[in-house]
Amino acid sequence: MKKFCKRMVAVGIFGMLLIGMLWRTNNILRVKGFSAGYSMETFYRQTSGTVDVLNLGNSHMFANVNPAILWDEYGITAFDLGAGLQPLWNTYFYMDEALKYQTPKVIVVDLFGAVQTTDYLTPDRTAMNTLGLAYSETSKENIAVSVGNENDYMDYILKYPIYHNRYQDLEEGDFRKDEGDINYANYKGYALNCISTTSRKMLTDVSGVSERKPLTQKNEKYLKKIIEKAKSVEIPILLTVNPYADITYEDKKIYNEVEKIALKYNVDFIDFNEFYEKIGLDPMRDFAEGHHLNYYGAEKFSSYLGEYLVKHYNLSSHKGESGYETWQANSEFYTKQAENIDLIKTTDEAEYLRKIFENQKRYTICLSCDGNYYQEGRTYLDILAEQGLNVWNEHIWVIKNGEIVYHTDKRTGVPEFKLDLGKCSVAIVNRKLNLGTNRAEVVTDGLNVLVYDNELQVVVDVCGMDASQEGVIRERQL
Repeated sequence: MKKFCKRMVAVGIFGMLLIGMLWRTNNILRVKGFSAGYSMETFYRQTSGTVDVLNLGNSHMFANVNPAILWDEYGITAFDLGAGLQPLWNTYFYMDEALKYQTPKVIVVDLFGAVQTTDYLTPDRTAMNTLGLAYSETSKENIAVSVGNENDYMDYILKYPIYHNRYQDLEEGDFRKDEGDINYANYKGYALNCISTTSRKMLTDVSGVSERKPLTQKNEKYLKKIIEKAKSVEIPILLTVNPYADITYEDKKIYNEVEKIALKYNVDFIDFNEFYEKIGLDPMRDFAEGHHLNYYGAEKFSSYLGEYLVKHYNLSSHKGESGYETWQANSEFYTKQAENIDLIKTTDEAEYLRKIFENQKRYTICLSCDGNYYQEGRTYLDILAEQGLNVWNEHIWVIKNGEIVYHTDKRTGVPEFKLDLGKCSVAIVNRKLNLGTNRAEVVTDGLNVLVYDNELQVVVDVCGMDASQEGVIRERQL
């Protein structure tokens, strides 16, 4: 009897270990990221009754509407819920799932999905738009209408068969708690990935297009289901076309048909592509590429949208109220992100250096004077001198949180040095500045700079200032 009990205990322990290993393996391998159901996963963590504005759609929503701006300027508690290239049927099921957990005061739906003509996406896009939902009748229906091959249905239900072979794609974040995202607990769905600037001489004027073009049968069906769902729960809905530079006349014809359907149901519809000037969008500065605003443009559009929402819907500010601390924390996180992006888009060296020294209590700043760096009249020499740094000889400084933790004059020798910075390290090896094992040297003659954000735990910039020319030099311009 004792032997039997011992065996049963051993089997139980083995079973628990096996289940734990499988759970851990599944958690590592599952598809992650804001385009892969991440926003739905984080949405589930929101305190019930706190989301006043539910923003739905694909990247035209979660890259163009920034809840941090809505909070900062209006005290609005908004959440961007969507996934990459999301079609209207997935938007409907995301909406259906979201309304189980929140009762927003207004639902905003971007309708770029209405111009898509295919009834089924590629497997990777299907995964992005189905895997984030918790298992329920809603998730089962979402999968059923999303997969073109019925034989694939169970793979998406079980999830693991879809991503079991991700071994070669694994990154550090797959193994880290909360995917290595320090804003995980406060995230509100905005994807600050559109930071490049694609300059355009002008934007397409579609205001004169009056023709209509029908939606696909599937798109029309789910557009109507979205509207009818909102009406059934008596929540106002605003249908939008968020601004994008590559809108075509054919797109506009479909949006005109959407407007007709909206009028039939007596719901609000706005094509913001007709309001570029009122929003204040600058074609030379505010677009990341053809389909997304960059973070400058998103700030402007979010501000304009917020003003409209406050004016037309029953919204009040929650600033200072208990229970809404995560929106403030998300705002503070975004502010730091925006400062970092603004830094890496700065090309004037005086402005650049002053910005990093203004934030030196948050940054680790590495400065290396290399080669024939000393040329009379060079701006970087003046700025370093303003900071009390000796510029007469080749020096290397590492400044963390405003304190110099390493300094050497190359004439007297260059002792090796390493500073761990969480996700990476900086080192002085063979008289040179390194980021990890890679040389952090952009210019041969001049000042090389490395900036790390200690609070956000990211490398902000690696750049140089050449002794023979003004300006900040980077290997890749954004």
